[in-house]
Amino acid sequence: PSRDELSTPTSPSDSSLDPAQPLMPPTTRRASAAQTASTTAVDAQDASEGVQRANEGGGDEGHQRRQNEAMGQDGQGQDDGQAKHDVFSTLPMDIVLQIAVHLDPGTLLAIGQTSKSIRSTLFRKSAEPIWVAARRNVGLQDLHQLMSEPMYAFLLCGRACEVCGTTKRETTLRLDLQARACSKCLEKNVCLASTLEEEIHDLHPLTTKCCMSTPYSHTGKRSVSRKPFYWFPEARTLSWYLHTIDLVAARTDRTKIRPSTAAIAFQAEMDEFKTAAEADVAIFEEGFELVEKAKSKDEQERAEWRFRQIQIRLMNAGFNKEDTLAVPLSVKNSSRTVDEDYWELVKDRVIKAVQTARDKRVEQEQKARKKQLSKLYTQLCEASSSAEKEFFPSAHAFLRLPTVEPLWHPEDSVVDPSSWPALAPTIRLDLRRQARIDKIRFSHQLAIALLSLGTPLPDEPATLPLP
Repeated sequence: PSRDELSTPTSPSDSSLDPAQPLMPPTTRRASAAQTASTTAVDAQDASEGVQRANEGGGDEGHQRRQNEAMGQDGQGQDDGQAKHDVFSTLPMDIVLQIAVHLDPGTLLAIGQTSKSIRSTLFRKSAEPIWVAARRNVGLQDLHQLMSEPMYAFLLCGRACEVCGTTKRETTLRLDLQARACSKCLEKNVCLASTLEEEIHDLHPLTTKCCMSTPYSHTGKRSVSRKPFYWFPEARTLSWYLHTIDLVAARTDRTKIRPSTAAIAFQAEMDEFKTAAEADVAIFEEGFELVEKAKSKDEQERAEWRFRQIQIRLMNAGFNKEDTLAVPLSVKNSSRTVDEDYWELVKDRVIKAVQTARDKRVEQEQKARKKQLSKLYTQLCEASSSAEKEFFPSAHAFLRLPTVEPLWHPEDSVVDPSSWPALAPTIRLDLRRQARIDKIRFSHQLAIALLSLGTPLPDEPATLPLP
């Protein structure tokens, strides 16, 4: 049998295989099927339970509790969020299959967790063409080794740990062992041959020769003794299988054992498999890079689409597109759906931040336009007579003239020097009017000052030349 066809039953009598049984990860070669196995050689969880939890879409022990908490006493969900995530389970199977061939392997894995019927359909042998199409959609190459398409997809795109089934912790792909597991399970299951001999009862002598091995520990470092490391679930599975085809193994001194013909043939098959697996490392590395690029692109597109929903709401409120860039990062980088409830929750904070940024932008733009108009002010001042220059308005007063303020104050105003000659006569009239106002104000202030000092004012006011 191929490595994907091996299973580890709890007893020799329980050796039947169910090829239609969907698994997540979709492999039976690493004791992820029906054995009460430990994540360490000493004490751990049933690997099949972890796989089943991943199959059900939970991935951790708290899944059922959280699911129960989300349900009301009458058995109905407190909201329709669950139905939104389970949309595929309500579609006809032929529609699901038509959709599936246009997806990527990672999305297929996720769809396989929406319902048991879809999972059983996608993970049976007859569905492999769908996985092949999904794989080729992202440019993944064929492998040299015999590996099921779902297993190929799981190693590259999976999230669940193949030992404990958790999805709460990040999982790591170990190409040298062809395993994907969380850090805790890697620490407990990447072990030396001495650990296998201690923890696996009646370890078959050909087990380590059939297993994949690596010089690196779970931390990526070599052992001091330079001895190889093995994947414990695989070793346990292979040891059991070797005993089923080599019944007299280990009954006498191991140095005198002559393995059965079937065991020797199986070892030869595993040698071929390991050779093919080594040749596939480069394919896996290239595939992993393609998957990560596609994932990054999808995440970027999803984030951009989500931000556009926020921008639309802000632009409908009167802000321009540039202002929307000031949305707080906590809102911009959130993964929550931008629906009415979410918008109502963050609206005030977002609008306040955007309004502040808008006010700052408008102020800076007005400042730049004022600086441009200073050239016009200088030109008009230099073109004035000496008498006019004595009471020529200040730059601040110039910018407040009725004919000048529209040139810089409105948000959409544009300073166009080519229009200045046409505007100059009107602006000069405003300048003269402002000069007259300034003269009257100065005279009034002077009169008040003289009266406060007891100086009598003349009976007739002096005649002041008008500009």
